[in-house]
Amino acid sequence: MHVVIDQFRRIVQDAIGSDVPEEPIVQLRHAVEAVFSSWNTRRAVDYRNYHGIPHDRGTAVNVQAMVYGNMDDESSTGVLFTRDPATGNRALYGECLVNAQGEDLVAGIATPRNIEPMAIENPDMHRQLVETCEAPEQHYRDAQDVEFTVERRKLYVPQTRSTKRSARAAVKMAVDMAEEALLRVEPAQISQLLFPRIDAEAKEQAQADGRLFGVGLGASPGGVTGIVAFTANAAVKLNGEGVDVILVRPETTADDIHGMIAAVGVLTSRGGATSHAAVVARGIGKSCVTGAESVAVFPEAGYLHCGGVIVRTGDELSIDGATGEIFIGALETIAPRVSEEHDMVTLLEWADGVRRLGVRANADYPRDAKVALEYGAEGIGLCRTEHTFFEPSRLALVRQTTLGAYFSQRQPDDAEVVARYHSALDKLEELQADDFEQILSQMDGKPVVIRLLDPPMHEFLPGHIELEAELAEARSVGDASAIARMEEVHAAIADMRESIPMLGCADAASA
Repeated sequence: MHVVIDQFRRIVQDAIGSDVPEEPIVQLRHAVEAVFSSWNTRRAVDYRNYHGIPHDRGTAVNVQAMVYGNMDDESSTGVLFTRDPATGNRALYGECLVNAQGEDLVAGIATPRNIEPMAIENPDMHRQLVETCEAPEQHYRDAQDVEFTVERRKLYVPQTRSTKRSARAAVKMAVDMAEEALLRVEPAQISQLLFPRIDAEAKEQAQADGRLFGVGLGASPGGVTGIVAFTANAAVKLNGEGVDVILVRPETTADDIHGMIAAVGVLTSRGGATSHAAVVARGIGKSCVTGAESVAVFPEAGYLHCGGVIVRTGDELSIDGATGEIFIGALETIAPRVSEEHDMVTLLEWADGVRRLGVRANADYPRDAKVALEYGAEGIGLCRTEHTFFEPSRLALVRQTTLGAYFSQRQPDDAEVVARYHSALDKLEELQADDFEQILSQMDGKPVVIRLLDPPMHEFLPGHIELEAELAEARSVGDASAIARMEEVHAAIADMRESIPMLGCADAASA
């Protein structure tokens, strides 16, 4: 310990240019100031932005005496949930570490043991924990996340707070705790129940194919597939490029919050169900697997391995946050049906009894309208016509129609050009009429708001790089007529280019 203390002193000296202060009151003042200063760190700002917390609210500091769970083998530290945060079941759920401090547990640097064996090994302490944890739940009328420390067989509770919970657990707790719990369920948590899960048959086939990479602790439910990223910044970058990402770390810290928000799932090799990764993932609705001890993670080198199999940056993984299973490659996912979520249905029925707003859905396809009705929508608030034409089979038709309109206006006497335009337009009309007929039929008289087709040019027409590649290929072949046609199309698209897509074409925007 003397060596460690000397090393820390040198680190502090190098960082701030002065030694660690000797006076306790000075140390305390510096510690309090550090907490206040943390309000404007990046991770705090990212967290508030994500949860919609005002930046001018400020933070507080609690000052309390220390207790030590690392005094001897009769000392320990742990975290308890008064209800299971994954399922919502009413049962004491938690983990502990013997002869350790709380930071060792919540930081995920060690894998703890389940609290259940304590009921046999130390029944008196277990009974005391149960009685102690029931009091704050009854007082706050909400499931509690309780941090406890046992110092030489004496129990202390430094902190209790409302439990971060999975969407499924939030719904079950609300049903169990009666109607006043309606306001405790965030609307976003209801939508989490509709997230995909890994198809059981696909999972069985992947296991048979030897694609089961490893198994950890199922810390936050949901089955997801994504590209592996080893840093929070890399996850944010890939997410910005429209790529689904799984953030892989030995353990996460508060500095990783922006990467966890950007990722679809989180995987750590250390930590338990109460570690930072697990608690944050449940709170923001991300799938998470922690404590995968058989998986060795090397972020700096950009790879992880298990059983001789190596997965590198950019490879694809699938994780099941309910079972803790990790698979190589993409696995098929399925969306749960509302009818299967009985607790959620009960909760929504209660909400229907007090709500004053109507509920309509965004639906662009007939299948969307069908699902909206199954979920109880009273109509379609927005049907975005152009969204139905993003599919590759329809995109070519939209391009033909758009370019046909352009050339027919400039060459109205060219019968062939005008005929091609009207032919493409007729096909477009046929597809739209069929879509609208099916959507209106599905809604069976309920209101449907349709936004007419006004396609943003930058979303539907080929980009500059794509056109240049086609033109270069035509020039290499030497087909003069093809080159002339492409150059004509290239000029037309350049003429329709939009500087600010929401304001229209370049000449209109500048005017």
